Amino acid sequence: MKKLFNPTQYNVNYEFVYSEPALRQLISSYDWGDKKSQNAQIILNGDGTFKIEPESLGNQFDVGTLLEYTANQLRLGVTTIKMEESGCYDNYQPEITAEDLAPQMDVYEGFSHCNISFDFSDRKKIVDSAMILDWIATDEKGHIITDMNGEVSFDRNKVSAFVAEMADETDTYGKPREFMSTLDGLITVPWNGNYSSNYGWLIDQEATVNQLIGLMKEGKSVLVEPEYKYRGYVRDRNDIGDTYVELDISAQHVWVYIDGKAKLSADCVTGTETNPERRTPRGVCCIWSKEEDRILGTYAVQGYEQFVDFWMPFNYLGCGFHDLARGAYGGNIYMYNGSHGCCNLSWGVAQEMYNLVEVGMPVLVHD
Repeated sequence: MKKLFNPTQYNVNYEFVYSEPALRQLISSYDWGDKKSQNAQIILNGDGTFKIEPESLGNQFDVGTLLEYTANQLRLGVTTIKMEESGCYDNYQPEITAEDLAPQMDVYEGFSHCNISFDFSDRKKIVDSAMILDWIATDEKGHIITDMNGEVSFDRNKVSAFVAEMADETDTYGKPREFMSTLDGLITVPWNGNYSSNYGWLIDQEATVNQLIGLMKEGKSVLVEPEYKYRGYVRDRNDIGDTYVELDISAQHVWVYIDGKAKLSADCVTGTETNPERRTPRGVCCIWSKEEDRILGTYAVQGYEQFVDFWMPFNYLGCGFHDLARGAYGGNIYMYNGSHGCCNLSWGVAQEMYNLVEVGMPVLVHD
């Protein structure tokens, strides 16, 4: 009985007997769940503010890692398995935490104050903060979608629609012009294709979409021009402005206006009107080059060669202003004895015109 009331320590040795293959089969076949871990994300609220949605841990893990850990623990006689200590979750942790995103909040909140203005001289097209917030790409849960560099993504379709609308409203290339002519008042000068006509503004829509997305990512308020395929001389709604050349075919007369004042006024001879191949094309044009001492044409192609002192082409069909000695200018000479399409001027007028005009200056050719 004495032993019943005195402390006594016993050591009992025992060992686990288990089937490791059966254990692996058990762990592998168990329904552990398939909830994925979620990265922290920045969310755009309905009121235009932003918040960070914290990361969350799912229940997916590496079964192989857990198997090895469990087997090793059982070999050591440990029957309680702590999965967190096994390392089986290591490859399934969220990659982005709320702490990681905190420094980005200043950038995102900057979108709420960003305004990008496209300058068209006498008016502007503004991309305000409300539009920018609407264009931020989000998934169905409101999570902001980022690109491969971790920067905000924008809905390219929405940005492209804005740029297309802006181009439709402001482009002048390819369009006829209302023009206040010297003799006939307000007329419409036609656009006769990209060879007979060549003057105006045309936005490069793809490049402008890329430009706008880049500017929005910077989150700054800026005043910029869009990217252009073709540029004119004046960016106002009236892109002819008050500095231009007017060629009136019916009157056989040419004017050069500088800042609204006629600096040159002279008779001329244009293309032979009764020969369709030599008729001077009407259109919205521009001075696209200036050259001195030029030989026009070739005997092999045009059947003639003509040396000129002053050459000012205004369309892409080979028509231009140049000097050519004639007995007379103006009147009806052009009907049957005109040029091959160019505008012939006396030497003195051609020299004066050459000194007045600039490359890019509009040229309105009309009846």
